[in-house]
Amino acid sequence: MAKSTWEWISRPLGIDSSSNNINQIASKWWNSKVNNAVHRMLVRISPSIVCWALWKARCSKIFSNKIISKVRISQHITFQAKIAIAKKFSRMDDLWGWYKVCNIAMSYKPRLTSALVKWNSQGNEVILNTDGSYMLGTGKAGAGGIVRRRNGGMIMVFANPIHFSTNNFSEANAALFGINWCCDHGMSNFKVEFDSMLIVKMIKGEINSPWNLLSMIDEIKDRVRERGLELLHCFREGNTVADTLAKHATGQNHNSIFLQKNQLPRMLEVL
Repeated sequence: MAKSTWEWISRPLGIDSSSNNINQIASKWWNSKVNNAVHRMLVRISPSIVCWALWKARCSKIFSNKIISKVRISQHITFQAKIAIAKKFSRMDDLWGWYKVCNIAMSYKPRLTSALVKWNSQGNEVILNTDGSYMLGTGKAGAGGIVRRRNGGMIMVFANPIHFSTNNFSEANAALFGINWCCDHGMSNFKVEFDSMLIVKMIKGEINSPWNLLSMIDEIKDRVRERGLELLHCFREGNTVADTLAKHATGQNHNSIFLQKNQLPRMLEVL
């Protein structure tokens, strides 16, 4: 059953799974040519799903003396693959079988759209832009942000290095630092802009926060509620200054706060 299942799963993707060696089969899957991001994801996750389905069928027979049919195994594999793809891309029809799923994945062409991103300089309201950065190669992280008026007038800029961090931790840390600074300096009703939709949803309570971010997110929520702050998601292109500051912070040894334009790091002069 295992061999026939592998062959059935592999056939529509053009992958040779005739070997009896699981390592060779996995290698062929991993090194197979892909057409797009959806196809790549399907090829990468399918071997694990197949192994798990076959293992459950084996355990069911050994420990419960229940035989799971090949059809049931195939349905389980197809269902799990569609769930995984739906989480990152778009939902697949419940009625689509494995061959249909493979065909859609291999022929998928993303629809490209464009949008104009620019700073709105009308008004005098205060805007806080923050961002976090994590350098996977060095393990260094940083938090950066800028407080300015809508007309462009700078109030404060910060760049703080962070140790033992992740990208989401850096994003949350930057937001908390910026919000606390503004609140501690008597500001209220200011707007906060992030380019991380994930952090925005955590703060708004739309998704759960992981344990390592929970205390920071809860503190941000308290500040937002107390001061009536407005949280906004912005495109990365509209958050360039904060992004540059966060990256700059990864190479620093201490926190930096700038209150005058002539104090700013040179790389911000072109932004």
